Amino acid sequence: MPHEFEWQEETLGSEDFYREDIEDLLASQTALTKRCRLDIIEKGANYLSFDYVCVPMTSKPGSWKKKTSGRERVRMVVDTLNEPTTINNIAEQAEVAWETADSEVKRLQTENKVRERDDGLYEPNPVQQFLDQILQLIEDHSKSELESQLQEYQEQVENLSEEYGVPSVKELREQLTNDDVSAAEMQEIRNVSDTWEALELEIRLLKNALQLYDDLSQLSQSNGETPITV
Repeated sequence: MPHEFEWQEETLGSEDFYREDIEDLLASQTALTKRCRLDIIEKGANYLSFDYVCVPMTSKPGSWKKKTSGRERVRMVVDTLNEPTTINNIAEQAEVAWETADSEVKRLQTENKVRERDDGLYEPNPVQQFLDQILQLIEDHSKSELESQLQEYQEQVENLSEEYGVPSVKELREQLTNDDVSAAEMQEIRNVSDTWEALELEIRLLKNALQLYDDLSQLSQSNGETPITV
């Protein structure tokens, strides 16, 4: 379903304006922005609505080498890994020498941000990643903003449940095995399921952030009306 935006006559027909709107929407969803880039796949008449799909960040802007150091690019690649990988692959994606990638990955290991699996592949440490995302939410938002986001995401999950007639994303995915499901319907189910799971992750993050918020507010002497510096 296209994501609708309010009519703004002064920007009518400006794809860039609405692309920024969608990017802002995704920016509020930590799980999506860490692993995705924006691809508009459909636009309504007069740019009043857009749909988008979240796809892995496999390509980087041509100017990123000019704006980042090699070690920064290694960290960026690691942050967006969708599956365990090798140092060779990290070096290739970051456009750095193998030695640079290996050194920076080892540094990330000491920071508990990366872990090496038994098969020798590397992946982000999911525990540390989860905690970092919670702290980032607390740093970026007031308590009221977190509560509003939680309500919004919960409403979106409930709308998906009502629209597709299932109580959980697990039951929605199970529909993929039905004999009468077409290829187009399978793709829709997969897309909706991915969105549903991302929303549920955001809800867990927000709930954990809110549980910590009062204690951190007291320690930092914050009034809760502004983001906390962690």
